[in-house]
Amino acid sequence: MGPISTLQRGEVNAVGKGLFLDASLNGVEAILLIDTGTSVSIISERIVNKWSKKEQCSIASTDMEVNVANDMSLAVSGEVTVNLKLGGHLVSHKFTVTDISNEVLLGLDFLQSENCSIDITSNSLQWRGIELPLRDTSDRQWSCRVTVIETVLVPAQTEMVIGGRLSEDERGVPYGMIEPALGLVKRNNLMLAPSLVSTKEGTVPVRLMNPTDTQATIYKGTTTGTFQTVHAVGAQP
Repeated sequence: MGPISTLQRGEVNAVGKGLFLDASLNGVEAILLIDTGTSVSIISERIVNKWSKKEQCSIASTDMEVNVANDMSLAVSGEVTVNLKLGGHLVSHKFTVTDISNEVLLGLDFLQSENCSIDITSNSLQWRGIELPLRDTSDRQWSCRVTVIETVLVPAQTEMVIGGRLSEDERGVPYGMIEPALGLVKRNNLMLAPSLVSTKEGTVPVRLMNPTDTQATIYKGTTTGTFQTVHAVGAQP
């Protein structure tokens, strides 16, 4: 029996910096912290509470102990086998359920049993021949389409700012970059300037330019670009 299967403790890392991976567990989206210092994989009760009642009832009792860095023990609710979806592929894995700051810790038990390797150069997790991108922040990455609120006439040789709307709820994301949609010039004879925008007002400014000698019309609901979250905004000295 290997050392991982005989360990009865997991040590929990703090939320914040590390290597993070987007995944879903029993259909619920979560952010996984790749934690080589944890002997077992751990899922937070916050994620489990989003499952169906049937899935929650599959949690089995366990004598597993989970200790944080100061050697204090956390109350363990049990163990559960989860359908883990990584990069579009499903795999079943057992997780310990407890109240941790991170949503999920993917521990050595998974990394070793699945022969995973972490490539620091490409910032990726190699798993079953798949390269899964990692990031160094637990902030959620989110993107959606940006559409025009009202039909607008854009005069020839003119640059103007019009109102745009995100195709989905912005979910509390304060800032993002708008990048031009492919084909905007071809379809509408218009160009969009990439720009950093705030979503606090419920709408976003869209900066358009008509480089032609003919007036252009952009209709309500037209997709002008893509909004991508930005989590750190600062000024250069």
